[in-house]
Amino acid sequence: MTSPDMDPEARESVAVAVQRALAQHGYERLTTAKIAEEYENSEAGLYYYFDTKDEMIAAFLDRAADYLSEDLLRVESDDPEAALRDACDFLFRTPDHQYAGIAVAIMELLSHAPYNETLRAPLLSWRRRVWTR
Repeated sequence: MTSPDMDPEARESVAVAVQRALAQHGYERLTTAKIAEEYENSEAGLYYYFDTKDEMIAAFLDRAADYLSEDLLRVESDDPEAALRDACDFLFRTPDHQYAGIAVAIMELLSHAPYNETLRAPLLSWRRRVWTR
């Protein structure tokens, strides 16, 4: 279980590390060692706050839901095609953008969710948060 006294900046750092590691290695090859490399800390540092890799992934999903829903709420157009193009601009970032790996990472998780109950619940919650705002 995630530590209740976790520093918000540390949680954000872990979420970013998961995002980068997922985008680079995919879910199948994602390890806490690879997350720790992106976190620029030790694996023990990750386990200070989280009990499992899936809890680290859930922290990433919370962050991704917040950022993507904020971006998608900015899409204002009565023209469906223009709205879709604007949404794609938010979802498919240039590689140097700080949120570039979010879409790739989520696609990786979605492809495994049907086979992993631990991922399914946070992803369904994420989907509801993003698409019902």
